[in-house]
Amino acid sequence: MRRVKTASGATAVQIVRKRGRRVLGIEHIGSAHTDDELAVLMQVADERRHAGQLALDLDDAGEAVAGKAAVVEGTSSLILWEVLAGIYGDLGLDRLGDDTFRALVLARVIEPTSKLDTVRVLAEVGVASPHRVTFMRCLKRVVDRGYRGLIAQACCARAIRAFKGAQHDNRAINAMVERAEKVAAGQRPLKKDRFVAFTDTSTNVDRDLVERARSLAGIKGYVTNIDPAVMDGAAVVAAYHDLYQVERSFRMTKSDLAARPIFHRLQDSIQAHLTVVFAALAISREAQARSGRSINKIVKSLRPLRSATITIGTQQVTAQPRIPAETRSLLNDLRWSGH
Repeated sequence: MRRVKTASGATAVQIVRKRGRRVLGIEHIGSAHTDDELAVLMQVADERRHAGQLALDLDDAGEAVAGKAAVVEGTSSLILWEVLAGIYGDLGLDRLGDDTFRALVLARVIEPTSKLDTVRVLAEVGVASPHRVTFMRCLKRVVDRGYRGLIAQACCARAIRAFKGAQHDNRAINAMVERAEKVAAGQRPLKKDRFVAFTDTSTNVDRDLVERARSLAGIKGYVTNIDPAVMDGAAVVAAYHDLYQVERSFRMTKSDLAARPIFHRLQDSIQAHLTVVFAALAISREAQARSGRSINKIVKSLRPLRSATITIGTQQVTAQPRIPAETRSLLNDLRWSGH
């Protein structure tokens, strides 16, 4: 048996079968995030290492309860996987009907790494992983079936845009009016507050200026040297908003999703890789929009929640982790439909 530290900080427990110095095979038992989980996994690994080994029968009394001993078969970050898979479906990406592609996308959200190392990430999460050859075949399907266009269509259909500029401006105006009224009433020191009108004998709120500001609430000016015949006003505003979103998403692909460096050489392979990143970006942005937290914080909050698969006699049950109140609030924001 051996223990290996993973990139996420967890401790992976593995059984290595060797003949001399030659490694014949490696069996991944699971990954632990706490000392208790590590102890359980070490016990499971020890039992598997001695599977089939005959024991000396010293006490017949133990036979009556031997078959009813509780055995932890493994643990998994089931809640995290369910949350991300739910968002994947809500975005309409499950219409692709490709479980291997979904595994690639969700694994990149959890821990961006190489295609080969994705097998390790999925095993640590506790999800059955396709073979690395299956992943490579999936990348070919991504290009051949035009996944990028299908994903773009699904995201556009899902997108909901709400204009909040006027509401924000009105809240700001109300706050400034309140400060001006306090200045006029002598309850606040005189400062360079907006909407305050001074005369020789009094200090008042300039109501005309307030009304003018309200009439302009939500209106923002843009200056451009592009001829209106090429791009009209509405197109300029739309391009500005899209530029902001593009820049924000570009930062996410570089940091949270590690789109680069790209280790592919062929054009189709590069396109397939970027399509996986694009789908992961869509899921990450949706998760952030729902919860108000970064995808990095979401994964760090949910990944340690480990469900355990336990065998008692001939029955197998799944024990769910204890969920703190703050984390449960996060799950509610993410619209998790679990327990």
